[in-house]
Amino acid sequence: GLEDVREKVEALAGEGVMDAATEKRILKARRAAAKGYEKLAKVFDKERQDDRYPLSLITAYRLEPTKARRKRLADMAKKDFLLVQAPGHPMAAYVSLPKAWKDGKRWPVLVSVEGAGSNFKGNAKGFKNARGSRDWITVSPHALSCTNEVKLDKYPAYTKELVQAWNNKRIDFDVPGLVAILDDLKSMFGAEDKVAITGFSGGGNLCYGFLFHHPERELCAAPACANFNQGAQRGAPEPEDGGPPVHVMTGEKDPHRDKTHGKFEPGIEDQTDWVMAAFEEQGFTNVKRTMLPGVGHSSLARDVWSFVDACVGD
Repeated sequence: GLEDVREKVEALAGEGVMDAATEKRILKARRAAAKGYEKLAKVFDKERQDDRYPLSLITAYRLEPTKARRKRLADMAKKDFLLVQAPGHPMAAYVSLPKAWKDGKRWPVLVSVEGAGSNFKGNAKGFKNARGSRDWITVSPHALSCTNEVKLDKYPAYTKELVQAWNNKRIDFDVPGLVAILDDLKSMFGAEDKVAITGFSGGGNLCYGFLFHHPERELCAAPACANFNQGAQRGAPEPEDGGPPVHVMTGEKDPHRDKTHGKFEPGIEDQTDWVMAAFEEQGFTNVKRTMLPGVGHSSLARDVWSFVDACVGD
């Protein structure tokens, strides 16, 4: 029944102008619901790999955002990963904070979008490890558009009903969801307004979709062996000043280079041809394309970080 309580309490706060007594009652209800979610988290406390543990703590923080709760979440995100969901949108993401993270300053962000395997934790670990000593926040969103078939065991924060509702309009779920996650991280952990983004394989759909529709939110972009849906730019605005720096990287030995799975057209190279044409049509002028010799189908984490370093001048 906690979820019903949360929804009712949050609905109360949106009912317009209230007197002091009513506001006090609502705050009391939010406090009680937050404590309920903290008790629920204790149910999963013995098995920290259960994603319901951080989600319960996140919900408690949303209901009553105290400094103690935020510190607890920050400590989790520095030690390993924190599974977050933004208020107002059900998209989830793994977030890792650098060890140097502290409150009161702004922190740059790299978004890495996983491919068709939907191994979001593996993607998060790969980019966290490749981050090294860089003082960057890393974010791995649980995108629906990255895979052909959404398997619920890969999406612990999503219900079957949610996936069914968005299955035929996945990019319409993913792009606003990523915006919501990033806006939330600005207020919770001091994330910068503009982010770097990469997308591997099927993760290219969100990477390119976000790049075309929100170029003002981009510091730079580095799609890696990425898929491209030709509808991704539909309705997108023209970027200012030629858009952010973009480095599209593919692999010489990618088995999907000419045909997907060696059987189906288009392959990665044809899709990359399409996106390069889309960039020109849309008005992006700071775009580079590189085929990396000897490289297969890879997220290219170290190459992505090197490009990000060059863009920020490190």
